[in-house]
Amino acid sequence: NIGHQLIRHIHHCDRNPLRHQILRHLKPIIGTGLVWLPLAAYMALDGSWGAAIGLCAYGIIVVTHVDNVVRFVMQKKLADTHPLVTIFGVFIGLSLFGFMGVIFGPLMLAMFIFCVDLFKKGYLEGHYKEPS
Repeated sequence: NIGHQLIRHIHHCDRNPLRHQILRHLKPIIGTGLVWLPLAAYMALDGSWGAAIGLCAYGIIVVTHVDNVVRFVMQKKLADTHPLVTIFGVFIGLSLFGFMGVIFGPLMLAMFIFCVDLFKKGYLEGHYKEPS
């Protein structure tokens, strides 16, 4: 993706920490905007103003925010994972693994919480008996 490479290049060349973080968190919005914004501009130049405005509204309201909402709802329903696990997992995963940390961070944090819960139920609450 050319847009991602451009933002990544600007991101790594920047020495100002505030701009660095702003660019880092705007990548998903800019990345999707590089797809629907030129199409909306083409539609507007072609004379389809209604379709161009509709596409811009859809891109801003739905496309850029759907990942933030749908991921939390799906994880709560499918895996019974608390949304804070996902949020902290994404932040930790991004700092450790980069872009792939968006997926691996929450997954690893959820597995860690599962293992701690298994240990707590099994050994601290006495559900498992020691072999004789």
